[in-house]
Amino acid sequence: MPTRQISPDWEAVVNAIEDPVFVHDVEYRLVGANSAYLEQANLSREQALGRPYWEVFPQRNGPLPSCQEAMAEQDSLATKQERLDCGLHSTDRIKNHQNGRVFLSRAYPLADQQGNYNYSVHVLDDITERENARHSLQERDWQFQQLLANTSEGIIITDSEGIIIYANAAAGEFFGNSASALIGETFASETGKVQPQQIELQTPGSGTRTVEIRGRAIEWEGKKAWMTNLHDVTNRESLRLLFQDRISQALRALPSEQNKLAVLLIDINDFKSINDSFGQLVGDLALRQVADRLTRVKSPLGLAPIDYIASRLGGDEFGVLIPHIQDVGDLSAITEQFARAVETPITVDDNELHVSVRIGVSVYPNTASSAAELMQQADTAMYQAKREQSRHRTFSEDLTVEARERLELGGHLRQALANSELHLEYQLQVDMQSGCWVGSEALLRWNHPQRGRISPGHFIPIAERIGLIDQLGQWVLEQACQQAHAWRCAGLDMASISVNISAPQMTRGDLPEQVERALEKSGLPASALKLEITESILMEQDSWVVDQLQRLRAQGVKVSLDDFGTGYSSLSYLKDLPVDQLKIDRSFINGLDTDQQLLKINRVIINLASSLGFSLIAEGIETEEQARILLAEGCRYGQGFFYARPCPTHDIEKMLKELLHATHSRT
Repeated sequence: MPTRQISPDWEAVVNAIEDPVFVHDVEYRLVGANSAYLEQANLSREQALGRPYWEVFPQRNGPLPSCQEAMAEQDSLATKQERLDCGLHSTDRIKNHQNGRVFLSRAYPLADQQGNYNYSVHVLDDITERENARHSLQERDWQFQQLLANTSEGIIITDSEGIIIYANAAAGEFFGNSASALIGETFASETGKVQPQQIELQTPGSGTRTVEIRGRAIEWEGKKAWMTNLHDVTNRESLRLLFQDRISQALRALPSEQNKLAVLLIDINDFKSINDSFGQLVGDLALRQVADRLTRVKSPLGLAPIDYIASRLGGDEFGVLIPHIQDVGDLSAITEQFARAVETPITVDDNELHVSVRIGVSVYPNTASSAAELMQQADTAMYQAKREQSRHRTFSEDLTVEARERLELGGHLRQALANSELHLEYQLQVDMQSGCWVGSEALLRWNHPQRGRISPGHFIPIAERIGLIDQLGQWVLEQACQQAHAWRCAGLDMASISVNISAPQMTRGDLPEQVERALEKSGLPASALKLEITESILMEQDSWVVDQLQRLRAQGVKVSLDDFGTGYSSLSYLKDLPVDQLKIDRSFINGLDTDQQLLKINRVIINLASSLGFSLIAEGIETEEQARILLAEGCRYGQGFFYARPCPTHDIEKMLKELLHATHSRT
């Protein structure tokens, strides 16, 4: 008797899931499994299918208990409708004794149209780390209490009313009191502000101290609370001034202006994530290791030994003074040595930490004549390195020119918005099966009076830096809605107009209200508006982002996940997102007609969208063959230069009128 197997469509869906998945019939025999499950079973597909699943994985004497109970309960239901509406599922904890991994099996019975039970799908969630964490919870809880009590950073935890419910000894010292005396007091900080703030504290006997306050929402003893970290930064400026004084002394000691001196400012990139992931204590120990490493950096091979002074400037920033440079051309190799010293993995309490650096370099007398200038220029170069995502950058006059240009262009951009010098172009979207236009995407354009057309890739980052991106986004939204309504009134109706939404627009928290105002002002129905949100915005699934999208969809607005596939795309977050459409990123379309790997990727995305009930559109289609492949694989909608380039309003109207005329002629 041949082995029963699930259909190819179901098999594609199962294989697209990262977690182990297996499917069995009413006799508990395997009829489908993905590669993750077969890897746990250590068997091939041919060896596994057709056998009772308890002989394959998890190995036991019979079916999983709750799986068997769920099947029995399904069979006990009297009517077809009861069985279809039941939605029973079972959960079991299982362990792979070969590798020690622990899984939670969630089983979902599937019935046919007659209500007869056919299959059960089991998805295995790897909970090994969760189990390990549970076993060590008491010890970790004790360690956490010790850490809070003994850290040098002040920690205050307040309830929803701002009443202090916990304070450590360091917090007591900040306020010149014992920790216990603070309990029950009201802490007058701006609860809810996550960004660091600096305040001045008058401490009895210690004078005025500058304290950096950082806060975040936590759960404390089962209730929502707010944790505030207090860090004394009074000495941070003192450390920079001390380092600057060392530079001044080195400058005075130089024999002549012919001698050269270099300053390196080293910033550890995104060190906050280490503190957030492993705790402040681990972060402090890691920074001590970095400081120690910076005192033991050797010259690159082939260069004379270097004499230098390394200092911590506060937080995750360090300074290096090299008082004698033989050849400025050697600075790049020397800077790389310092970068490699920091970026070698750091081990703290069995945690291996990986960091990267951004280094700004300034040189005397090439561009600076004083210690203050050297510090300022190294700062400028360091921030430029951050912007470029490069390891290090040496200051040059070009950086000053570039900074002035950004400032100037930002001013022009504000004027352009105020004087209506910006405009929208639209790229049509097509039903590749019928050839009909079904929508368009609004794209912002700027023709500068003197510089001509400026790329959005150039002016959008500037808008973000100067805080103009939210106004621009609102302007684009209103203009696009008004234009779409005008087309509808002229009989040039399309299904939807797509508008891109930036991260700052989402962070304001009032996007649904912005959209509602734009729709009311224009008269465009909500069903005709589609908002495109990049995948990166939704990665964290912050509740406020999800809540805004749910409110928008409740209004009737469609939500499309733009650049799909360029982030961490997985079923575990996709299935819960309030989106209607996935937009395949152009990077997966370019070369589709020649690259079999790209074809497989597109096939998985298309099957994934179909199984989760999302509509699908591909962007960046440039050839007829790309369009043919996508349509044959099941992607019906697309946009790209093959169909239409972005065009001004009057060109779009001309194309729509031609299509309308051709339709009337045929009828």
